[in-house]
This record gives sequence, C-alpha cells and structure tokens, in this order.
Amino acid sequence: MKYLLLFTTLFIGQFASAHGEDQPGPHGGKIEMAENVHVEVNADEDGSFHIFLLDGNILNPTVKNSSLKAVIKSAQKDMKMSCSVMAGTHYHCKMNGTRPNEGKLYLKANRDGVKVDFEYDLSKLQPSKIKSEQKSGHHH
Repeated sequence: MKYLLLFTTLFIGQFASAHGEDQPGPHGGKIEMAENVHVEVNADEDGSFHIFLLDGNILNPTVKNSSLKAVIKSAQKDMKMSCSVMAGTHYHCKMNGTRPNEGKLYLKANRDGVKVDFEYDLSKLQPSKIKSEQKSGHHH
C-alpha cells in the first residue's frame, strides 16, 4: 500500500509539473490549467494584469473567438476589472484604484469555445520583470 501511495504521489507530481504549473509561463507569469486551456497571469508594476490564454502545450496565445472577465475579491469589496485586447495576443486587465495585495483574482475565460474558470491568490502574483518586453504594446 505504501508503494502505491508513493507511486501515485510521484505520478501526479510528474503530471502537474509536465503542464508547467510550477514553472513561470512563456511571458514570466503564473500558469494555471483547466480543460485543455492554460492561463498565464503576469502582474504588472502598475497593478494591472497581462493575461494570456494558451493552448494545452502552454503555447500559442490567442484572443480570437475568445473572451475574458476578471474580478478581484478582497476582504473590503469585489472589484470588476476592465479587460481589453493588447497587441492582438493577450488581454490587459486593469481596475480603477489601487489593486489590493490580499484577496483573489477570479477569471472567467473562453478560449476558442472552451469555457473555464480560474482563481489566483493575489499575494502570489507579484510583478515580474521576466520577459516584460514580450508584453508588446504596453507603455508606462
């Protein structure tokens, strides 16, 4: 029984890491997966987010036939974010006011007909300087 538990733990660990959820995404952001869709969230220094809807191979971001809704829920209140397409490859989501450091970011994504929901802990979405040049079309 001990060996079955060890094997199962190792197998699940291999499966999760094979999907990249423990590694930064191609744009330096945090990866989550549901269905055959990966979502990469990259926090920006101005409090906004760059959100990439990726395929099952953690590649090919698309906004074609896709949509995204984002809400931040904190102890104080729920804040709807405004998301718009940036550079024809991803969504740029921002809010009025200052983004809280604690709470959750909830995403409702539709990537080419596949509808998925994601939840991110805001405390784990710190601004990343990794590959920031890939956030094309973004100017401070």
